[in-house]
Amino acid sequence: MEIVDDATTTLERRIVYLYCTNNEFANEISAFYRSGMLESKYLSKLADICFKFHEKFNRAPGDKIDRFIENATALKKMDADTAAELKLIVSGFTSEAPADDVSFEIGEAIRYLAGTAMSLAMDEAKALLAKGKVTEARDFLSALDIVREKRLTGGDIMQEDVDYLSELFAFSAEPIFTLPQELGRLMNKTLTKNSLVAFLGRNKVGKSHWLLYLARMARNQGKFVIYISAGDMTRKQCEKRILQSDAHTTNFRDDLDKQRIPYIDCKKNQMGQCLECPTTITLLNEFNELAEDPEMKDGYEPCTKCHDKRFEQTVVYKRVSRPLMTEELAIEVQDKWRKSGKTGILHVESRPNSSLTCDEFKSIVKLACRQYKKPNPDVIILDYADIMANEERDPRESTNKKWKFLRACADDFECLVITATQPNADAFSFDDLTQQNFSEDRRKFDHVTAFYAINQKPEERLKSIWRIAALNMREFSFQESHQALCYGCLALGTPHLASTFHYAPPPPPKIFKK
Repeated sequence: MEIVDDATTTLERRIVYLYCTNNEFANEISAFYRSGMLESKYLSKLADICFKFHEKFNRAPGDKIDRFIENATALKKMDADTAAELKLIVSGFTSEAPADDVSFEIGEAIRYLAGTAMSLAMDEAKALLAKGKVTEARDFLSALDIVREKRLTGGDIMQEDVDYLSELFAFSAEPIFTLPQELGRLMNKTLTKNSLVAFLGRNKVGKSHWLLYLARMARNQGKFVIYISAGDMTRKQCEKRILQSDAHTTNFRDDLDKQRIPYIDCKKNQMGQCLECPTTITLLNEFNELAEDPEMKDGYEPCTKCHDKRFEQTVVYKRVSRPLMTEELAIEVQDKWRKSGKTGILHVESRPNSSLTCDEFKSIVKLACRQYKKPNPDVIILDYADIMANEERDPRESTNKKWKFLRACADDFECLVITATQPNADAFSFDDLTQQNFSEDRRKFDHVTAFYAINQKPEERLKSIWRIAALNMREFSFQESHQALCYGCLALGTPHLASTFHYAPPPPPKIFKK
């Protein structure tokens, strides 16, 4: 007997047994099986018969395999010795156990067949190289389509049960984490599983601050977050900013006098014209004028009781004095977090600029999941997509491939993926960014669930004010003119402490000259 019972032959026998007897297995394997993928001569011939049978009848041969062998012998397509060997193998199938987990069996078969397919391809390439056909060998390997599982995962919604419908609507509506105030009203509905959310912002507008803010918000709400810096900051720089934000203070001594907290208030309350607020303290200066950035006086309280035409929304600032961020303060932050009992995780990875590939990105995610014993992350944040390694020679195609990859990661890992990108040079001519300000490739907008602009004028930068506007939402109506006016304080480590509704007239249309 030619077949020797080793590990490889045992796995091949299992593959052929299921190919003969299980319709679901046969449907999957036939999508990519090719003759020669099995090492055993006779098991390979039996698999070829199963392939031809499935190709003709669209099912596994089952108990008809013996008749198929007999017909091949009678038609002299198979010699008697080969037929005898095949019948002996089939008779031994009685000792094989039926598949309890067909999906697992299919996965194991695919991994094995992928390995043998690669081995055969390498042998073919080596043969071409031995003949001096370098170009042909290169073209052969570049065109190689590695075996992939090609399972059907869809269905007919009219035939699904109540449990599936409940899962469908709960899944689509629930944000993974939420943001407060007007910013949350703008963004929360898009912070869901299987979503790709992107920020568009000019250089040095605070994209990394915003991405770290979102990472901390998700972590603080018990989520598993993976933050990957593609070269904008090192791991230590990222972690220092995280600790600074958690401690609500600054890393730099020069910023100690810039610490102030914004509170939502009413302008009428600040001017002492509010009949609903009992305080008699106003924020008028010595000329009986309201300061542009009013600061709280001792005893003054912000008021947001009115929600009608009387309410004129604005902010008031309270100066604070927090200590400089030090190692001792970092230890206090760690102790406070551990005692809080919170379960959120914020894992930080960093790679040098233009070195992070799509494959390494996926490897980082899988290794992090293994380290923390999690099946999938809740949120992946990439800072940022534009500085990943090029995947194609053509810049536009490389950009498109990276964004398609991020879109696929949101589905593959069943999580929320967030990243950022820079606009084109024309963006510096406008106060507010629009969809016209994409860089490299317009198809970025095609892959995202939502695209948000980070708008900021020079005078707003001095006051730590940002305006977040929706440029694109896949499933929701939006208007670029409706913005979340966000008041933060980078001296306290955060771009968002309060936010209000803001209407910004749309920018004038672009005029093209002849």
